[in-house]
Amino acid sequence: MAAPQSKIFVVCGATGKQGGAVCRALMKQGAEVRGMCHSSTSEAARALSSMCDVCEADYNSPETLRKACV
Repeated sequence: MAAPQSKIFVVCGATGKQGGAVCRALMKQGAEVRGMCHSSTSEAARALSSMCDVCEADYNSPETLRKACV
């Protein structure tokens, strides 16, 4: 029997005030978090990347959304 996979929470808009608060609250509870944002090179994204996985995605590009959620 295969081992169960851990759950990863993908937070949209992770570099904004609301998304950042959600990321921090989930990480405080020990959850594995992936922050989704428009640009992983922004100052806010670089700061977030020191705490969790950060990925770039665009709502108009289904392929980038699929990659963010895998």
